Amino acid sequence: MEIVLADAAPEPGFLAGTAVVVALVCIAVIAAVVVLVVWLLRRTKNSKY
Repeated sequence: MEIVLADAAPEPGFLAGTAVVVALVCIAVIAAVVVLVVWLLRRTKNSKY
């Protein structure tokens, strides 16, 4: 049984799995950026007072 990814078209399940993983990674990155921005804003606000 040979598996050649270059020649064979990806299966729908593989594409769906990849899409889900990419979406989760994007959501995680966006969430991390939002948390970082909020933390920095709170930190700068606290330092002023």
